[in-house]
Amino acid sequence: MQRSDATSPAPLDKPTPTRLRRVLHVLRAIWPPLVLTLVGYLGWRDLRGLDLHALHAITRTLSNLDLLGLQLVALVPVLAMCGYDLLLRRWLQIRLSTWQVLRYAWPACTLANLVGLSGMTGSGVRYLALSREGVNGRTIAIYAGLQLLSVPLGLGLLCAAALVVSPQFAIALPLPRGVPQLLLAGFAAYVPAFFLLTGSGALHRRFFHELPPLTVGLRLKLTVASFGEWGLALAVLGVALALAGVQPEPQQLLLAFALAATAGIASQVPGGLGVLDGTLLVILRGLGHPPEGVLAGILLFRLCYYVVPALLGLVLGARLFVPDENVFVRMLRRAEAHLLLGVLRLPVELVGAIGVRLLGYLTFMAGLVLLVSAAYPTLAERGALLHSYLPHTVVEGSHLLSVVAGVVLLGLSRGIAGQVRRAYQLTLYMLLAGALLSLVKGLDYEEASFLLALAALLRARSDYFERLAYPLLSRRNLLWLLALLGAIGGYAWLGAALYGNEAWAVSLRHVVPGAHAPRFARSLLAVVVTGAGVLGWLAFAMPRPRPVLPDSAALDEARAFYEQHGGHEFAHLTLLGDKYLFYTPARDALIAYGSIRNRLVALGDPAGAPAALEGAILAFRQYADRYGCVPVFYEVSETNLHLYHDHGFGLFKLGEQALIPLQQFTLRGKKRDDLRSAINRAEREGLDFAVLDHPLPEATWTELRTISDQWLGMKTAEKGFSLGRFDRPYLSRAPIAVVRQGETIVAFASLMPDYRQNQEMSIDLMRHATDAPHGCMDFLLVRLLEHARDAGYGWFNLGMAPLAGVGQNEFARRAERLARLAYEYGNRFYNYKGLRSYKGKFDPVWRGSYLAYPYQMAPRFLLLDVAALIAGGYRRLLTGG
Repeated sequence: MQRSDATSPAPLDKPTPTRLRRVLHVLRAIWPPLVLTLVGYLGWRDLRGLDLHALHAITRTLSNLDLLGLQLVALVPVLAMCGYDLLLRRWLQIRLSTWQVLRYAWPACTLANLVGLSGMTGSGVRYLALSREGVNGRTIAIYAGLQLLSVPLGLGLLCAAALVVSPQFAIALPLPRGVPQLLLAGFAAYVPAFFLLTGSGALHRRFFHELPPLTVGLRLKLTVASFGEWGLALAVLGVALALAGVQPEPQQLLLAFALAATAGIASQVPGGLGVLDGTLLVILRGLGHPPEGVLAGILLFRLCYYVVPALLGLVLGARLFVPDENVFVRMLRRAEAHLLLGVLRLPVELVGAIGVRLLGYLTFMAGLVLLVSAAYPTLAERGALLHSYLPHTVVEGSHLLSVVAGVVLLGLSRGIAGQVRRAYQLTLYMLLAGALLSLVKGLDYEEASFLLALAALLRARSDYFERLAYPLLSRRNLLWLLALLGAIGGYAWLGAALYGNEAWAVSLRHVVPGAHAPRFARSLLAVVVTGAGVLGWLAFAMPRPRPVLPDSAALDEARAFYEQHGGHEFAHLTLLGDKYLFYTPARDALIAYGSIRNRLVALGDPAGAPAALEGAILAFRQYADRYGCVPVFYEVSETNLHLYHDHGFGLFKLGEQALIPLQQFTLRGKKRDDLRSAINRAEREGLDFAVLDHPLPEATWTELRTISDQWLGMKTAEKGFSLGRFDRPYLSRAPIAVVRQGETIVAFASLMPDYRQNQEMSIDLMRHATDAPHGCMDFLLVRLLEHARDAGYGWFNLGMAPLAGVGQNEFARRAERLARLAYEYGNRFYNYKGLRSYKGKFDPVWRGSYLAYPYQMAPRFLLLDVAALIAGGYRRLLTGG
């Protein structure tokens, strides 16, 4: 659709977000780390006098029967959580058996417990499971939304009870008087609010009109299910604390748990990790209970109520976590389109990766287990038994090697989360070796059982691990590196806390049975050396795609492909030879791409039969993903945007291409006065137009080179990728249009066929001599238009006007609105408006041009990478050379 130049963009001085919304956005970003830091500081203050030997003694006195009993008790509240699903299945008349419901309800509940995110993880699992069972989207939205709304009911009742008993105890929290009670009251008020909002009254019609009104009976049943979940979780905490030797009064336990749970939810930290635990520790410690017992009880509670059920959920829900990104992206879009799920911010995309991500966390945990076990002395009776049958050097050597295995597992955990095949194979070996070493160094059969169970779990998920690499320079990798360094630092701190100055003063060669400090000193050295070795290995051993730039024969083959299957407006630039070639397995589509950092940047849409384009986009994304690279499509047309959307790509508008309909082009009419004047003046000055076919005389090449060098001297250095350059083999593959003044060439343009049966012609290089007459480029362009029209072409592509039509209204994406500011106010650096105006005088049809990129990426950084790719690298981009 033709766009008039008189159309003015929407004003940009009207900000989209209000000041209050901006403040809330900032607060939402800093709130979780702020709460976590505060609670962490308070917990650290209470743990400064912690006796690590006493803590270790508490955990060692627990019998296997005690642990098994606690674990069985901890599974009961998880079953109670599944009550929501059974009730909603019956109410919504979803035809699934009880076993089918439990197959997805258990993973949904346990992962929601572990990951948190306000219960949205569980909603995502339910959405995926019910979608695969053929349940329609509206029913799923009601189901997942109601479950999410029902979860806080039981906590609200516990908070109401805690509010009653709170005056009896002094709450050891650094908060103003009355704030804990206010927090409890806020959650308690949720219960009546739920009953009002989900009934059939005016509040329901105002806020939840898409949700069918709930009967009083169903609301009561959901409340009972929620109370059962939270009440049983409280009982599990009480049993865990009792096993650790801490037996608070029931009122104390209720108050501590209610405040800790509300603090965990209010903090927005995933799973309340650190906040729930720290709040429990501070309150119970303030009530006079020993920190060693409280900490041991909290760790038992976390292990039995969160981690183990989540592992079982991972096994039960394996079918849900197959990493099929296409399915997840489509479900995400469907979820976003529904009002209820939009309000609840359902993160369907999180569920697709959570299974593998959890395996990565468990691998990291396995490394921590080996390190912590190595830091503590071996139980005396087990050590005596070992030394009766094994040489002392074997025991000491296994201890040292177990530390090495632990650090290697910490390093491999990032590869497990990244689904790297090599990391998976090495992790299996390390887990098996760690289990064997745990038995040899101290008969730690509990530790060995955990490592073997994790190895079995990994082995059962072997089909997850297909990648060859993961990106080294990423936010996730930085967080993992910080966690690795923190684990190594924590190991050193633990040794110092256990052995004091003795850990640093002993000789590393002091090998005596029962001498724990020298053993720790040797292991610490092994930790540091192994950690450095793992980091070095990861930095240099990560494979990258090793494509080879095409030679002349490969370029001829690409040209033959375009002539047979069709190309696009950038197809001819493939013959420049600076881009790699990616063919689909069936060789029915071709993608020309460049590489910079870990970005694989395709130029334009895939070329080939229309039916092959979707498969080509997916194949290219899978190829990039296999190596941990970022796939990007630069300057894709608006015709195929739905294909990129369906494969999980976000879209950023780069500008608009100017296409001239050649059959309508004429120099007649008042609108063409400027062009007619330029043509008449050029003819009076003796300018002549010609299209030269190859081979060209050597003298002509010399003239063209001279003009090109003069033009570059006035403008810039040669570019590449999406722009041609003066390269004789490349220019020899298409005709060249020239403007002569007498016998001297004063300007030229290289033509670019589109290999689509004369649908569209465009130009690549368009350069003139320093002494070329004024208006010669207008003359050259008009004659090219006439030449293309006479040759039977339908359109002439004048190229893109960068940032034209980008971010024109207040509803555009923030990145595009920022780009609009560059278009409006950055013309002293680049003539955006001038270029748009020049092309506009040919009365073109404007067609959008887009960047397609993985939607979780930031386009501004990708655009910088593309700019460096075009310039020939970051050095040339920054220096302009």
